Amino acid sequence: CGAAVFEDRHFAVTIWGDDPSSPGVREGLWQGEVFQLRIWKRAQNSELSIAPVFTSGDQVYHNDDIEILAQMNAATAVKESMVKQHALTVFPNPTDGRFYVMLPSGIDMLELRDAKGALLQRTELPSAGLLPIEPAGYTKGLLLVSAWDATGRHWMAKVVVQ
Repeated sequence: CGAAVFEDRHFAVTIWGDDPSSPGVREGLWQGEVFQLRIWKRAQNSELSIAPVFTSGDQVYHNDDIEILAQMNAATAVKESMVKQHALTVFPNPTDGRFYVMLPSGIDMLELRDAKGALLQRTELPSAGLLPIEPAGYTKGLLLVSAWDATGRHWMAKVVVQ
């Protein structure tokens, strides 16, 4: 979680982590969680996802970390570097209806977001195995499926809804 106001050439964003002394309440990012950068245009009341290019950093939350951006580009797709290490199995993909997520054991939370990062669905303590997702009512296009366990490990997959 974090925010900044951009009115000139330079700005800083402070991102904070979750407080482990308050279990059951999530106040910030978990160690190792990929963070998103979005720009809110106040005049148009619109949001734009951006794809940052780092001179230093990896777009993953770490305690006492500094990330330095070289430039920001309008995002039309998810950075492939975000989908590494722990991938979720999602099928069928692409889909025109229900799809399934194969969850490993020990998952604490599953989230479904659209390509702009808006939260569409959150499931706490889902069961391991096959989890059906019904995307009825969601905008067609790219959806991001993310899952976390209690240690902060993060799994991610992309699914295209046609």
